[in-house]
Amino acid sequence: MLLLATFSTLLLALPLALLAPPAATGAVAAAAFVSGVGLEVFAVCWDTTMQQQISEHMLSRLYAYDALGSICLVPVGLALIGPVADAIRNGGDALRRRCAGDRRDTARVRGPRRQGAAKEVPRVRIPAGGNAEKPC
Repeated sequence: MLLLATFSTLLLALPLALLAPPAATGAVAAAAFVSGVGLEVFAVCWDTTMQQQISEHMLSRLYAYDALGSICLVPVGLALIGPVADAIRNGGDALRRRCAGDRRDTARVRGPRRQGAAKEVPRVRIPAGGNAEKPC
């Protein structure tokens, strides 16, 4: 039963796989529905296995530990996974590469410069008193 539960969690990747390439909204919605069915199959198989394999006097304690790991520790895991993934994947160069990539992307979005396309912004002198003069 746990084998079926484990394989049913693979369906959670369907909506994410359809979001990578441009996919129709209906296809993503259908994949999300199938993913939800897979998640419910997992939940039913997990609860059934827990009730079949664990004795009655220990069941509530194990459900409490299950809730702690499944619900309460999720924010801790989400907070730690980013830095851990960067450390494992790039050995610390992730920020430097990301900044270099961002500069190339913004240069690509701006496109080639055209002369006279942007107006020169006049400078305004502000004296120590706080009253601004007219542009120079």
